[in-house]
Amino acid sequence: MQPSTNRKTLRNLLLLTLLGGVGFGVYKGTRQILKADPLAAYKKPIKNELPSNVAVFMEETDFTRVEPNQPAAKCFVKEMSIAQNRQMYDFVGVSKGQLTWKKALYEFSADRGNWNGYAKQLVLDGKVKLKGSKFDLDSQELSYDEVKKTLRVPRPVTGKLYGGDLKVANFLYNMDKEEYSTGAGEWKGVLANFAQGDVPTVDTKKSWEFKYESYGRKDGFDVFKNARATDGEVIIIAADIKREVKTDVLTASGDVKYFGRKANMIADKIVVYRKEKRAVVTGRVTMLVKPKSQENDKLVEGTLPPMLPVIPDSISKNRPPAPKDTEKQKQREDTIRSGSNLRDYPLTITAERIEYWYKKGERRAKINGNPQARQELPEGEWRYVWAHSAFYDDEKEILKLDSAPGKRDVIMKNSLDDEMFGVSGTIVTKEGVDEFEFKTGNGKLTTTDDDDIPPTKSGGGGGGLAGPIGNRGT
Repeated sequence: MQPSTNRKTLRNLLLLTLLGGVGFGVYKGTRQILKADPLAAYKKPIKNELPSNVAVFMEETDFTRVEPNQPAAKCFVKEMSIAQNRQMYDFVGVSKGQLTWKKALYEFSADRGNWNGYAKQLVLDGKVKLKGSKFDLDSQELSYDEVKKTLRVPRPVTGKLYGGDLKVANFLYNMDKEEYSTGAGEWKGVLANFAQGDVPTVDTKKSWEFKYESYGRKDGFDVFKNARATDGEVIIIAADIKREVKTDVLTASGDVKYFGRKANMIADKIVVYRKEKRAVVTGRVTMLVKPKSQENDKLVEGTLPPMLPVIPDSISKNRPPAPKDTEKQKQREDTIRSGSNLRDYPLTITAERIEYWYKKGERRAKINGNPQARQELPEGEWRYVWAHSAFYDDEKEILKLDSAPGKRDVIMKNSLDDEMFGVSGTIVTKEGVDEFEFKTGNGKLTTTDDDDIPPTKSGGGGGGLAGPIGNRGT
């Protein structure tokens, strides 16, 4: 039995309706698939949408940067947002950061950061840490420039440099040249680790404190500007301190000041050859040797008193004569003429150049440029020595004085109006020892007792004079 026409028509309409429904469903599904974002699973829903400038959001992931002939960079981040332009990356929770260049490893971490693919720069802020083989630093900001190969910390920095404590205004490191610089600040640590220089009597195993306006290593030199260094035993101040890393030669220049337990010194320039253990001090050198009684006093910065001039004869000869044949006058003469009390009073020395070898067992000094020495004694008394050049044996504690060729310009005077001239002279500086000798010269002595004048002693082709001089109570 065949269905009627009406029934066939109804059946066909029903089939068409079913097929049409299926086709619309396939069409709609296809459109949804085509419109789907393959990275949707990585995008952070912010009210079901990302900000318009963010293309991708990822959590707990690695960021890696590898370019030919460039430092390799990588870090782990808690959150990473990638901009629509695919060149800007924002990070939250940066850790396990590493930069590798020329076999050197630099580690970093921070609270936040961003990578700029156009400028090829990584900027970190928050709690920032930076570590290399020479330093371990903390700050609030760090920038890495891939093009310049630099690590820059523009904010105050604390941490370690060469094992010592560092506190500076900023820090800049060139990964390509392995050079660095800092702003104003300070460093405290063992000088042998820091390896920034040496001066006579300095113990490199002690803890030193450096303060400066700037410090850096560049072109093979360590350079300090307006620096002050101390180990508690000495203080060194200079406008410029420079050390050549390869030769280990230290140069301090520009109003150099040295304050120590035994002596203070100022000069225009000091050059220290650390490998040779030799120092050369030049330019208006003035040294104040302290009396032994002050060697344990508190170390302080100070000024060096100027060397007082000798009173001209035209003035001194008009002074009233001192009383004679009295015990007080003999004590006065004994104090002024005795060499055994050299360590009891301050001694000021001036010269143009002092070269000093400071290795133990070989300590000695050459002094040139018209050296002079003046010692101030109680009640305004004094003694004064001049020479063309001098040599000091620090091991034997003997000072040798020499004249210019053909002259007798080794001179010794005192406030008693004693005068001695010679081609050469020798003075023993040992504590408690009273010995000296002048050769090939002449002189005058003012004394209250003729028996005090010692016999002459020949030497060097002419008359000589040897001490002690003065009443010794014998």
